[in-house]
Amino acid sequence: SYINMKNGDMYFVTAVGALYKISQTNNSHQVSFVIFLSETNEVGGYFPSLFSINGENFLVALGRLANSKYYSWFVYETSTKTTAIYDLKTFDNKNLLYGSVTREDLGNFHVVGVDQSFRSKHDPVILKLFY
Repeated sequence: SYINMKNGDMYFVTAVGALYKISQTNNSHQVSFVIFLSETNEVGGYFPSLFSINGENFLVALGRLANSKYYSWFVYETSTKTTAIYDLKTFDNKNLLYGSVTREDLGNFHVVGVDQSFRSKHDPVILKLFY
């Protein structure tokens, strides 16, 4: 997942939670590792979506740590380099959520996926996450 910031920087998060920043310096681009989005700043988990609340300072990733059955919000503040994690116990492991960078004009985020409650069918899931 990735997000473009207002100043032209781009952040992306890998499937295992490594957050990177791409910034333009003169006529080239610099890619730099920022942090692992986890409680211990270590590799692991699944991170299908990344958003920016204001395009300036706050990044929000939707993900699930390797040893957790719940999804969580991972909020990273770029200016202070701090991370806060908020568990979403209503989204358990019956839903496989996919990446999305969709944000509507009202500021709400959207994530899509599939409900895996029944092996014989996979119903689509669309989550509207209110801002």
